[in-house]
Amino acid sequence: MDVDEGRLADDFSGRQWGVSIRTASEARSEDARADQDAKSQKEQKQLRDDGSKILAALDRLANEDGVASYNKVRDAAGLSGPRMTRGVLALVEEGVVSEGKMVVTIGSNAKRQVAGLQRVKATALTRDSA
Repeated sequence: MDVDEGRLADDFSGRQWGVSIRTASEARSEDARADQDAKSQKEQKQLRDDGSKILAALDRLANEDGVASYNKVRDAAGLSGPRMTRGVLALVEEGVVSEGKMVVTIGSNAKRQVAGLQRVKATALTRDSA
């Protein structure tokens, strides 16, 4: 049972008495839906926060070509593998970051190809002068 008493205004108006009755299964369904909505909002916030961390790390670590090693960005952002993957996929879908390969020099001065990340360069909008 839900009771809505309204809000008391300065002039004592606004009071009401609204009663609604739900079955137990309806109440459980609404509670489950509210829990799922809260969980989804929390996941979306975490995804946005992770994306911000990824972009900040990418900006700090990018070489002269604007590319940084995927693993170094992940480590600098302080993200686990799954969270990094979800964050990068979201940024790729938004068109903010692209994935590719880059060449790095390893300890023995050998060259090795690794996964890299790069910000997508914004294209300038042009207007037709027609």
